[in-house]
Amino acid sequence: MLLKKYPWIILILIIFLGGILRTYQIKEKGLFFYDEGIYLSFAKDKFQKLLHLKENKIERQIKYSFFSSGGKFGYCFFILINFFLFGLKDYASLLVSSFFGIFTLYLIFLYSKRIYKDYSTALLSALILALSGFHIMYSRHGLPQSLSIFFLYLSLYLYLLSLNNNIIILALSGFSLGYAVSAHYNLILYIIIFMFFELINYFKNKSKFRRFLILFTFSILPLFLWQSLTLIDKIKFFGFFPETYFQELKSNFGAVFQQTSYGIDPFFAMFYLQKMEGWIIFISFILGSFFLIKKIKKNFNLEEFSLLTFALFPLIWYGFYPHLRVLRSFACVSPALAVIASWFIFKIFKNKKIILNLLIILIILIGINNAVPIIKLKSVYAKTADYLKTKKYNMVSAPLEMYPIWNFYLGDKVYPLENLRNLKNIPKKFSVLINIWHWDKKLTNYPYFKSFPQSSFSAFNAEGGMKDKYIVKNIPKKMIYLYYIKDLK
Repeated sequence: MLLKKYPWIILILIIFLGGILRTYQIKEKGLFFYDEGIYLSFAKDKFQKLLHLKENKIERQIKYSFFSSGGKFGYCFFILINFFLFGLKDYASLLVSSFFGIFTLYLIFLYSKRIYKDYSTALLSALILALSGFHIMYSRHGLPQSLSIFFLYLSLYLYLLSLNNNIIILALSGFSLGYAVSAHYNLILYIIIFMFFELINYFKNKSKFRRFLILFTFSILPLFLWQSLTLIDKIKFFGFFPETYFQELKSNFGAVFQQTSYGIDPFFAMFYLQKMEGWIIFISFILGSFFLIKKIKKNFNLEEFSLLTFALFPLIWYGFYPHLRVLRSFACVSPALAVIASWFIFKIFKNKKIILNLLIILIILIGINNAVPIIKLKSVYAKTADYLKTKKYNMVSAPLEMYPIWNFYLGDKVYPLENLRNLKNIPKKFSVLINIWHWDKKLTNYPYFKSFPQSSFSAFNAEGGMKDKYIVKNIPKKMIYLYYIKDLK
């Protein structure tokens, strides 16, 4: 009764719950990933240069910068905005992810309602996504996944709305798709996927050919806007960007093929999806996908076909492509997973109210239980940096693996050390060596982090001894070594 009379009240409660899970103590969470430091340092560099420009102190010469956006200007742009709002804080990037994660909850409600014309399915889709451990994780990290997912699904939602030949909405869909790609370049194949959707629409609904041109033109427009900005900067010698946007894209695409091959494993993501989402959602998604395939084969529907494509394409492509088989590549599955699982649950249990209500209660309890350790997860990089500042150490040296994070916190006081065996080459002015490449058993108990066997995602917050015999033997006497002490209570 409450559902039929007040669906918007329930939606507000779902978004409120999802908002708490995505923003709880977000300012204290800190950084875990090398890439988080890259994006923050890139935006920090632009922020400081803009302040200099405002003060008419900008130097008209290009200076090489260690940091690039990784071809993700669309994401770094929002970090830059947050720097102006909140100052140079590490949570500037985390808030970008949190806010767009929350916006995605409402978007998925609209998207699900558009496909199935049912408030119940739409609300359950939003609830499943609100409690999704996978989505919560990326809504709390300073990585571009949350923002790019929002613009990707906004593009799909607008595209479905444009099927009644609304050209303006189609253009907005294309631009949103292009912005998603500019936030994360590994989504570039979705431009081809959308053109395939339009090809189906062209043959089935006799749509006009100009739709292809509009969709494609606006999907690449954000990329050319970033390119124009960086090209003007290079021509005018303002020195904001060491490379043009297309140069960054080229170098990062090249780097993808040079990365470690993880092998082919099409079921790689399945294990972690089950751990992060729970058995109820996972089984509902698997069975729902199976039934949805049968339904589409019997009566083709472009809206449901696009949903199934968004769910299965990342699992297939990134599962079979060995260089991209990391969990970040599968992040864009979570909204489609929520919709398919919701549709299946109502398909099977719609007329079995008691079982349906029990399932929803279990989904809420399991979701919250899975979310609690995620929202309690905290890094200690910032504490380490503050500790170093209180001790007034001259300069510190850090291995290259997490150098961008230390650079963001400590600036020019950090010296990147490519190899710990190069300790003898550190300039004498450096007095502290900080290291982070250690396992932490408590942290790696989380399924998400188990997919990264070469990383610990931990930091150091106190002085102490060390376990590495080579370093113990060869570390210069003048240096103080900081090592990890567990601080994840």
